[in-house]
Amino acid sequence: MSDVSGLAGKFDSWQRMSFDPARCPVRDVLDHLGDKWTTLIVIAWPAP
Repeated sequence: MSDVSGLAGKFDSWQRMSFDPARCPVRDVLDHLGDKWTTLIVIAWPAP
């Protein structure tokens, strides 16, 4: 439980420093990879 409260504290401090998660380059990369995996799963999904 202390890990969760520590993470929440870090997030609060980032917000106070005007951290905008929408402009995070790492998030852009992860979103792009997630989109590719979703597409691959949909293509590979067997038809009923």
